[in-house]
Amino acid sequence: MSELTDPTSGFVIPEAWIRRCALPSAEVKRRITSGLYALTASGAFFRRGLTTGTVASAAAKAAVLSLSHSVSDVSILTPVGIRVTVAVKASNGRATAQKTKSDYADDVTEQVIFEADAVEADKLQLCIGHGIGVVKKHGLRVLFGRPAVNPEARESIHRAIKEAVRDTSLRGALVQLSAVNGKQVSEKTLNQKVGVIGGISILGTTGFVEPWSEGLLESAEDLVLHADKIVLTTGRTGLRYAKMYFPHHTAVLAGSNLSRIFKKAQGKDVIIFGLPALILKWGCPDILQKTSASTVQQLFDKDPYGKEIDATLALLKQRTNARIIIINRNGEIVRDI
Repeated sequence: MSELTDPTSGFVIPEAWIRRCALPSAEVKRRITSGLYALTASGAFFRRGLTTGTVASAAAKAAVLSLSHSVSDVSILTPVGIRVTVAVKASNGRATAQKTKSDYADDVTEQVIFEADAVEADKLQLCIGHGIGVVKKHGLRVLFGRPAVNPEARESIHRAIKEAVRDTSLRGALVQLSAVNGKQVSEKTLNQKVGVIGGISILGTTGFVEPWSEGLLESAEDLVLHADKIVLTTGRTGLRYAKMYFPHHTAVLAGSNLSRIFKKAQGKDVIIFGLPALILKWGCPDILQKTSASTVQQLFDKDPYGKEIDATLALLKQRTNARIIIINRNGEIVRDI
């Protein structure tokens, strides 16, 4: 089989992993190119979930479409450019959509139900209703006092509404989006701790939820073991820019498992690369203790060369002997030690 790339992560899948898969080659290719599955080093597939942003987009689009006809599913373009079909229930301008089950057992937002109400309007308008949290701390991606809808998810929702307006030949649409059980679901998340109050967050930089499991962690370790030059990244943003800056390194998404995966990389050419929060918290879990900052991001944004930042990076450099690069969300390198 020719080289295959996971379209969600941009990861070039090792041929050895494909050979270990017992499924027919056509099915292997179909699953990988759909973006809905992650192949692991053992040859097993894990099903990805859909983010709250993708499901909210589906409810919003279905509500507008149902102004002309009943709808049972919609096509949504995810932030990584892959289209997915999402089941909905929609008629007469009201729609509901629920997150689907994935192989990520710890996805506590799996049961969230989005509801959208649409009416024809002169232009496109999106109103955020009940069950969706409000940001009450500075330093998050969304401004203080605004609904907790991250930029990629908001763009996805707007794009879905535009598609529905075009397909129904309406002038525009006013859509009110709510999370029916959002407040209850949010109590199972870390929202209150990070400063999102009153409901869930609508998130999704790729449109897919990674099915973190022992299998995926073992796959990350397998990549590290078979590479000489490694970039360990903390998230999707870091992974994307790591590949741009270091095309001759193997980029590995470690997430919050930096300690475990770094152990496999010791003695090799290693770069730790990504946004500040996870890297600095890994270096010093109590970095915020003697500061007035609510989040690591807020502390870093205030002064990337502040004493707490410098001390943590120095400690991390001594502990890992790795090159450490912190970027901003535009991919610009802010610290490089």
